[in-house]
Amino acid sequence: MSFDNLRKFDIFALVYEDRCSKMKTKDMLKPIWYLLCRYVFVVLSDEQFSRLLFYLSCKRFDAKPYHLNLEKPRTFNEFVNFFKLYSRPYAGTQVADKVAAREYVAQKLGSKYLINKIDIFSDVESISFDKLPNRFALKASHGSGWNIICTDKRQLNWEKEKKKLKLWLKTNLYYIGREWQYKDIPPRLLCEELLEYEIKDYKIFCVNGKPRAIQVDTNRFSNHKRDLFDLNWQHLGMLITYPNAPEPLEKPKCFLELLQLAESLSVELPFCRIDLYEYGGKIFFGEITLHPGGGYEPFGSKKEDLEFASLLGMEEIDLSLIKN
Repeated sequence: MSFDNLRKFDIFALVYEDRCSKMKTKDMLKPIWYLLCRYVFVVLSDEQFSRLLFYLSCKRFDAKPYHLNLEKPRTFNEFVNFFKLYSRPYAGTQVADKVAAREYVAQKLGSKYLINKIDIFSDVESISFDKLPNRFALKASHGSGWNIICTDKRQLNWEKEKKKLKLWLKTNLYYIGREWQYKDIPPRLLCEELLEYEIKDYKIFCVNGKPRAIQVDTNRFSNHKRDLFDLNWQHLGMLITYPNAPEPLEKPKCFLELLQLAESLSVELPFCRIDLYEYGGKIFFGEITLHPGGGYEPFGSKKEDLEFASLLGMEEIDLSLIKN
């Protein structure tokens, strides 16, 4: 699919993700987007679909799109899409499954880094809302960003949230982003203790089992900010989709431990991002992401996209071994 042909899909930018500002409209358009991906865009190859998503995401975030070179990747997003197309690490499905990933982490690090589990549910009706604690997090094991964060049960519209959960259980994320690792994950709901509503999220990019850079997300549910740092905690001054925090972020006291844990979890993966939380002086596991942002979160410019891939040393990965 040529870059010029992608412009024919501009109309879909209105439906893609949550471009519309009204919450009621967002909730209506998300199922429509899924149906388009599941039954219309299936005629597109994985490569064509990846190009389309990147193009629409650039339109959504008012970034300048460019043609992805998926034969000889050079930018960060080109590398991520290359891995989506060709890399199949044996642990991919396990680490993407939020329930199974807990077992993976327990084996690598021990269970002390896991957030306390309340229960696991295979259907919504088996959830006894009255028995849940006042604060909790419900996560779809087979999704990304499919979470219900409850800070006070008295303020939660459970009947409304049940509808959302039922929709998630019927949805296969694979069709939305063509990320192979999600396709065969059994749909379940993981209920965990809620650490905090707004918490710093340390996302550590690893190449060949070695940490290379850190992304810090703050205020994810209100006024999302995102900052990138090198291993010396020097701010990189780059943008990925969201603006930088207005004030400098302090280097966490547990910084070295964060890097050590990320290295232990990434050792068997050619490329990944390890997401960890720091709360109450302790580190907790968040998730392991094989394809950050799905490979379609735009940087402030293509130059930054190139520079970030170079900083990570992504060219060190032997792509011929992955593709063959």
